[in-house]
Amino acid sequence: MLLTRRYLDIGAQPRLLPFVQNAEAAKRAVGWTRYPPKGVRGITGSGRASRYGRVKDYLKNASSEICVLVQVETREALAKIEDIASVDGIDGVFIGPNDLSASFGHIGNWGDPEVQAALEDAVKP
Repeated sequence: MLLTRRYLDIGAQPRLLPFVQNAEAAKRAVGWTRYPPKGVRGITGSGRASRYGRVKDYLKNASSEICVLVQVETREALAKIEDIASVDGIDGVFIGPNDLSASFGHIGNWGDPEVQAALEDAVKP
């Protein structure tokens, strides 16, 4: 996920990270967006994201400015959606209907009743 770190360095604040299969992968996704010791994001004090060093306390506040969205795309990940969504730092979960339909054996048909039922179940409180 080197690209995630690069995108953050140029100032992209929302990140949609694909193919998150479980809570552990969600934790790693969050870690890519956080500075050490909470993550693995590389530190530059004068990059574009900090307006070349002009944003006061950028390094201290960057985590609160970033929106981390993860994409659930398989039957297996869908079964773990609550665990994924409960990871600290995950701001939202996007369900990829086309990839999900393929994992259900209905490639190209996310309108299939089985896929639709799974989607409806996933969004119930």
